[in-house]
Amino acid sequence: MDESAGALPVHIVVRSPEITLKGRNQGEFWVRLRTNLRRQLDRRAISWPVTSARAKLSVEAGVAPAGEDLERALAAVSEVAGVDSFSVARRADREEVFPGGTLDRTRIEEVLVEMARERYQPGKSFALRVHRVDKRFPLKSAEMETWLGDAIRSSTSWSRVDLDSPDRTFYVDIYGDALFFYAERNKGIGGLPVGMSGHVLSLLSGGIDSPVASFLLARRGASVDWFHMSATHVGERDFEASVVGRIARRLSRFSLQSRLFVVPYTHFDLALAGGETGFEPVLFRRFLFRVGQALARRIGASALVTGDSLAQVASQTLDNLVTTNKAVEILVLRPLVGMDKQQIMELARRIGTYDISIEPYKDCCALYARRVRTRTRDEALSMLERRLFPDYSGLVERSLKDTLWGRYECGELVSAGSRFEEPAVVG
Repeated sequence: MDESAGALPVHIVVRSPEITLKGRNQGEFWVRLRTNLRRQLDRRAISWPVTSARAKLSVEAGVAPAGEDLERALAAVSEVAGVDSFSVARRADREEVFPGGTLDRTRIEEVLVEMARERYQPGKSFALRVHRVDKRFPLKSAEMETWLGDAIRSSTSWSRVDLDSPDRTFYVDIYGDALFFYAERNKGIGGLPVGMSGHVLSLLSGGIDSPVASFLLARRGASVDWFHMSATHVGERDFEASVVGRIARRLSRFSLQSRLFVVPYTHFDLALAGGETGFEPVLFRRFLFRVGQALARRIGASALVTGDSLAQVASQTLDNLVTTNKAVEILVLRPLVGMDKQQIMELARRIGTYDISIEPYKDCCALYARRVRTRTRDEALSMLERRLFPDYSGLVERSLKDTLWGRYECGELVSAGSRFEEPAVVG
């Protein structure tokens, strides 16, 4: 942003209209959003104050912030769940536009005109939008838009006004304590602040779908941990370079604080002993859910999350989803159930997991994907499980005993260890 505009201080204004719908509880949501934003900024070595006021947060960047610092701060804001939109704005305190209690129209015009001059584009159209949050302000929004629009046309090279589809829009937001002037509204990821919607354990594979499902739960305010069943040996050093570890690192930019639990699938494979039943894919998914349920109970998660999309593959037919669900008592969330593959891929590209997910990776589910039956029944599979796995609870416990974990914060792996050195539960 330009450094002129009357040398007013720069603020990053953060909005979350969904929080304003929370009634008496919205104060808790704003506090959580502020805390999460502070965490993201700290990770990027940005120490600017974050203040809260009516229906917004504001990151105070000073009169002439370094461009590099401002870019890092904007990147941080763009990845915080609960941020619907944000703008780089110049702030004028109320006392500055009401010296002696009288509205200083000249001062307001100076700021808008300078901003318009800096952004002039030959032949382009413009519009002015005034949002009068403080209804005590002496001029109505329409009056200000007419007055300031005329000032821009008479004092700059902008001449074309287009109220329906302008090439450039200038904004003035009027609050009780200050006015904010800006020329862009950047889109955030929306949703609710992480930590306001409970704690879930997401089943994370090396594929495209499950990372998107994890992102969507974080976007809705859930604290997200991940559970991955590995077909290969994983050591503590593998977290940094593995496909799943890199996906987790990327996702933690949105989930803020998360753990990845990696469980070996070898105990299940040995118990199956190569027996050909024709039901291996669904048997494995039922085992996956049971291990996930046991792990969720130990870490305090209230639900499992999967990347299932109805009928996308044979194991995700409605019959097979029902049969898999009946293996566990815990709630299973499927945020992608009504999405098609193209929609999921587009979202994976947006959040930065797609290119990692398409790398070659030996996924457990793929090992059993050859002969998937599209219709299964819980009763028949339960009888088969009793015959194949007489000590099912012991099988689950042996698998969990060999679990490794990695803890991620805001896009970085910060620690890794064994299951029995597990860090505190994510709040």
